[in-house]
Amino acid sequence: MINKILAFALLLSVTACVDYNDVEFISLENAALNKISPNGIEADLWVKINNPNDYKIKVETKNLTFSINGKEIGKAKLVDQLELNKNSKETYKTGVVVELPSDGNIDLGMIMLMSGGKINLGIKGEIIGKAKGISKTVPVDFKESISL
Repeated sequence: MINKILAFALLLSVTACVDYNDVEFISLENAALNKISPNGIEADLWVKINNPNDYKIKVETKNLTFSINGKEIGKAKLVDQLELNKNSKETYKTGVVVELPSDGNIDLGMIMLMSGGKINLGIKGEIIGKAKGISKTVPVDFKESISL
């Protein structure tokens, strides 16, 4: 019993010492649409992120919605877990897969045609950041205009 209490006290003291500063999404630097099909969209995003913490943070998708020109396209998820370097302000490339609704009620060609060479990409929802055995859900809401 004493061992369990000591283990719990040690765990509590270690996790209490983790100093966390908010990670800042700075901008969407670039985007490339790799594949558009009736099933979904595959894209690469280059995002600039500031991690002021003295430890790496792993980021994964929880619940994200992808939009083009203000029109919700579908649910998005990261292809791979993204790892943010400690004490860094860097641009990271990450793959994103967007699942289109089964009703096929989205005309991506028309959205692209009406955009006039520029589109506004949006991602809204939540992601999960993990570090040192602790996870935190973080809201995400950004829109960026990119040239095609």
